[in-house]
Amino acid sequence: MGESGLDVKLSEAARKAVGFAIEAKNQEKINIWAAIEQAEENAAKEGLRPALVFRRNRSPVYVVIKWDDFLSLLKSANITREEDEGGTIHR
Repeated sequence: MGESGLDVKLSEAARKAVGFAIEAKNQEKINIWAAIEQAEENAAKEGLRPALVFRRNRSPVYVVIKWDDFLSLLKSANITREEDEGGTIHR
């Protein structure tokens, strides 16, 4: 934290696998829109999708991603689950 750019530094292989630029915040009060804007700016510089990870003291960790990215993750997880259960993909 405190550095400009990405908060989570990943190797090239990990960046390809993860596909998200992660902006991390640990604050009691967060300006969600400013934090999302920062995540989007950093992601654009890196050619990745933005992800905002945040929490406050004694609370769970939350993640904000774009709706389309969320749907894509669900679709990927569903295909993986179907492959694991039956060996073939059923759509």
